Amino acid sequence: YMWRDYLDIRISLEEEKLIVYQQLDGKHLFYIPLMEDRIAGIREIVAYMKEQGEECYFYPVANEELSLFEEAGYRIETERDEGWNDYVYDITALANMKGKKYHNHKNHINKFNALYENVELLDIRDVEYVYYSRPDSIHNGLTVHEVRKKCGYYLAKEENVKAKEVLSDLEAYGVVGYVLKVDGKIVGLEVGEILGDYYYSHIEKADKTYNGVYSKLVQLVSQDLQEKVKYMNREEDLNEPGLRRSKRGYKPIGYIEKNQVKILD
Repeated sequence: YMWRDYLDIRISLEEEKLIVYQQLDGKHLFYIPLMEDRIAGIREIVAYMKEQGEECYFYPVANEELSLFEEAGYRIETERDEGWNDYVYDITALANMKGKKYHNHKNHINKFNALYENVELLDIRDVEYVYYSRPDSIHNGLTVHEVRKKCGYYLAKEENVKAKEVLSDLEAYGVVGYVLKVDGKIVGLEVGEILGDYYYSHIEKADKTYNGVYSKLVQLVSQDLQEKVKYMNREEDLNEPGLRRSKRGYKPIGYIEKNQVKILD
């Protein structure tokens, strides 16, 4: 929902049938429909796109869903990009960070602990004002309070706008959220949602002028979550080198691979 404008996401809901459409790089992309007979839903979408004289794509498609297209009687072309993979972590491992593989993160956490006192992780709903901004961006709908405008960011302008939208209406989004404070100042925030055994991390921001702040934030959030979920999904890296190093550094236990499927005939 955060990306509804950027991807021109459209939703069709008819009784027990849900169809989701998006545009990316000039392509018309559909999720595999959620309905009792998913093969019938695929055929309906393909027929509609043929009537429109447009090529038909499905994304994201899990590996185990590829057989649906064969059952539907279509020849397909698949594309899989490593940058689309979701990173999956054991929540208890992130909470404890034991062993040599977490050596770098433990060093960051130890440095953070040595440098800063009066550290607290709060439920985001218990914080009166939360403000996130790029250095050159001001959001008038939220009160600026206790936050450094140097807060790090790594995604595009659209992500910045939608992150602030979520923060301005937490109840509407139904998210889980945390704020990390040092001496009463907000230095990091985390927003996501719990679905089954998974916590999905959607927004993670921190002031990198505080040494080790990201490692500390991930550890504290994981410690709070480990009694509620088994896994954390930190989503994809989109082939961005910095994100890839960071996500791999937390030692994922696996990846959720996503395919783009083009209908040939």
